[in-house]
Amino acid sequence: MSINTDLGLIKNDDWLSSSLRWHLSVKSGEGIENLSIEPFKTTDKRIPVRGANRIIGYSDKSNVDSSTISIGRVGASGVVHLNEEPSWITDNSLIIHKFNSKIFDKKFLRYILEQLNLSQYSTSTAQPLITGETIKRRKIAFPDILTQKK
Repeated sequence: MSINTDLGLIKNDDWLSSSLRWHLSVKSGEGIENLSIEPFKTTDKRIPVRGANRIIGYSDKSNVDSSTISIGRVGASGVVHLNEEPSWITDNSLIIHKFNSKIFDKKFLRYILEQLNLSQYSTSTAQPLITGETIKRRKIAFPDILTQKK
């Protein structure tokens, strides 16, 4: 077993383990005016608007322009999505807006986040809620990047 304290990494055989806080950044999505959203895709409004659990409509604006992971923050907390196109992620979701691509394959990271069952960490208020800190606190084990891609 070897340890790299700068990145919080522990290596055991061929797998690493670490807290997610060392490898990704999380931010909240943004609100969008209801008048900016159409319920169906149109010629002008083709960009998906994603709430906590699903696409809630379409807009001509995006707040993420590349493939990214979003996680339901309010209500359907913990639901993980891989957004493969420009999208508008609402403030009911969190966005993994940066991650260490030398350590994680994006699709593998999505899978790991799904397996964490993040909803179990939501606060027990009238509207279940998780925070970016909730995600970053999770400690996971993972193989090298080439194995993840397989």
